[in-house]
Amino acid sequence: MPTKTTDSLCVILNPKAGAGSAGKQLKKLRHHLATFFTEFDIRETKYPRHATELAELACDQGFDIIAAFGGDGTCHEIINGMLSDDQPRNPKTRFGLIPFGTGSDLRRTLQVPKHTPQAIELLATSKPVLHDVGKCTLIGNSNATEYFINVAGFGANGEVARKANHRSKRLGGKATFFSASLQTVFDYSPRKVKLRWRTETDTGEWEGDLLSCFVANAGYCGGGMQVGIQSSMHDGLAEVTVLPKMSVTRQLMEIRKLYSGKIDTIPNVYRCLSASLEATTTVGSHVLIELDGELFGELPASFAILKEVLYIHSNRNLRNSH
Repeated sequence: MPTKTTDSLCVILNPKAGAGSAGKQLKKLRHHLATFFTEFDIRETKYPRHATELAELACDQGFDIIAAFGGDGTCHEIINGMLSDDQPRNPKTRFGLIPFGTGSDLRRTLQVPKHTPQAIELLATSKPVLHDVGKCTLIGNSNATEYFINVAGFGANGEVARKANHRSKRLGGKATFFSASLQTVFDYSPRKVKLRWRTETDTGEWEGDLLSCFVANAGYCGGGMQVGIQSSMHDGLAEVTVLPKMSVTRQLMEIRKLYSGKIDTIPNVYRCLSASLEATTTVGSHVLIELDGELFGELPASFAILKEVLYIHSNRNLRNSH
């Protein structure tokens, strides 16, 4: 029998994750957790954003680890409950992941095992490391703010997220997001957008008809699209990729590069590493924003990376150099 850790663990389970099959895993989950943890609690979400409330409560109760049992949407909600005013709600509480979702793109970057027993063992035995977290702020009347752990985006990718979240995900994340992407190719019209960004040493801007913009803190989104091909979650920078307007034929020719890690070879693509980014558009033009695959308002908005603000359990040292 493995040695059990004395760390207390709160698992936030989304019963609708994995096309509705996560809620059926309670008995197995309890068994596997008991193998590695002496103190754990499982709390199920009941409605949208409930995971955020549960994460806030678990931080206030002093749990050592909060783990998501679900997909990227569950992770997104939990991260927003663990942070407040750009700082951890409880500095001692770490984040972990037990993958059981449709996309599970964050799992790819953190290299968390797919299988539940191995993912739980990683939670119990790995040393947590500080990671970057992204922040998006709407510019306007609300000035609403939300955090993202994985990838933010706007333009066609916002529309893809809207379509994907209204479809059955029983065929898996890649099929769901790929079919939504194909539909968006035919019915999305690029909008005029102006971008201003700040890098480590300079500032820059881009203006034109925007198809999509990705703001990558981690490596993957959309069920396996590799948009952060040089991303690090430890440098305080986002990997920003701008795709300009292109024909339907060109989009169909290039879409495979989103999944092969060759997004930088798409014609006229612009990429940079940015500490902060501001995106505006013409009045009356609606450009949807998605954060970790979840919709969050419309442009104008600003994006920033909070450097090494949250401890996370992962299976690799992500301190990549650019």
